[in-house]
Amino acid sequence: MALQLREMISVRTATVVSLLSFLLGIGLSTYLYVGSPIPNKCYDAGSDADWWAAAGTWMIGIGAIMYSARELGIKIHERREARVAELSSILAQYAGIAYTALSMAGKVRNFRDTLARAIEVADESRRLAHGLREFYIAPMAESLSEIKWDKNISIPIGVDGLRRLGAATYYADRCRILMSYLGEERGEQGGTRALDALVMARELEDLLERLASELDGIPDELQKDAAPARNLIEALRARLADEDRALLGD
Repeated sequence: MALQLREMISVRTATVVSLLSFLLGIGLSTYLYVGSPIPNKCYDAGSDADWWAAAGTWMIGIGAIMYSARELGIKIHERREARVAELSSILAQYAGIAYTALSMAGKVRNFRDTLARAIEVADESRRLAHGLREFYIAPMAESLSEIKWDKNISIPIGVDGLRRLGAATYYADRCRILMSYLGEERGEQGGTRALDALVMARELEDLLERLASELDGIPDELQKDAAPARNLIEALRARLADEDRALLGD
């Protein structure tokens, strides 16, 4: 995610600068009027209407300064609201990955238990059950296709989180390869090919346990990585609440 930093002037700073400029104008006007004959000459040469017009100009200027400060405050308020929306989207991506990891961990362990029972039976018959592919291997292989995290992830993730995601993707790919092999060999009758399938099934069982372990650790890592965004959004929401009360006059 590209982060853009913009230099902005706070409402307080703009108000202080405007007030100082106003006071400086008053001071200069007072000096000219009290310590110089120029105002009297101007007054003699002009009329009361000129002075009323000058006073009106000052009032308009003060009003414009107050309006600009308020508009600036509203724009900053809207920018904070947009930033909260951006952070909410980022947190939703963290939550989406964590949910996928947790749900997949449960599926992986259930399939591993089923595969373990099939291997126990195959130890006696020397071949895996015929229905293993249709009812278990094919659906599980399709589910594992959801695990495809890579370097294109658009949210900030630390080294430990990236390691977990990378390991989960690696083990998921290995598992799918073995599942494809087992699916092709499910109907072989005895012989070397059936024995190879049994050996591959034991290797798959081990890989499934490693995959489940990596999936279990992903939510905790993402929880740590999401902490800065979560803290920032809480601070922004508190600031927005205060600004809403001020804008509404509460």
